[in-house]
Amino acid sequence: MQAMISTKNFDGEMLSCIINSTGQVVISPTDLKPFLRLDDIFRENKDKKVIDEIHRMQENMKSNQNGILKFTAVTKENLILSYNSLGVNDWFLLTLIPANFLSSGAERYILQSFVIIGLTILLFSLFLFSVYRFYHIHRKQLERLAFVDPLTGGPNNAAFQLKYTELAKTMAPDTYSILLVNVNGFKLINENFGVEAGNDTLRHIYVSLKRHIQA
Repeated sequence: MQAMISTKNFDGEMLSCIINSTGQVVISPTDLKPFLRLDDIFRENKDKKVIDEIHRMQENMKSNQNGILKFTAVTKENLILSYNSLGVNDWFLLTLIPANFLSSGAERYILQSFVIIGLTILLFSLFLFSVYRFYHIHRKQLERLAFVDPLTGGPNNAAFQLKYTELAKTMAPDTYSILLVNVNGFKLINENFGVEAGNDTLRHIYVSLKRHIQA
């Protein structure tokens, strides 16, 4: 039992012992000095609030009730003393820990929570950015496949029809012209110089038309 209550919890800053309802020590840890000094601390304490809390603790222990007591030691250290009934005879487990340990633990918990939330938001933002980038890239690829002629790199027939449909709603008469170009003997170019030469010819015609005609 002595080894159990001497277990180092709360980063080794917790001390425990077992007493009865009259305050006599039943089982002590290896170092009982902090608990033995409590009597002097309580007797010398002039704080009426602490004195009232001590009386309340005594009454609670007589009626087998649990509770906590906050006080300041002679070393000016704020301490918390908890007393919990063990349900065996009239024994109580006294636990003594620094008050700032709880607040520092809460601060660590809050900091950890903020870090976790921040990382979650960052990961979610990266995920949304990846989805948007994936959508944007593939949308551009689909638009290119749908509206760009793979040979010349210019607008294809679908793009022409879409643009004409938009312009037709507002165009005034005689403001636009549709130009149809037929390359005479184009088949001979493919036959005599090869398909790639024919493709180069079409690309050259497209670049020339784009340079000299306002689309």
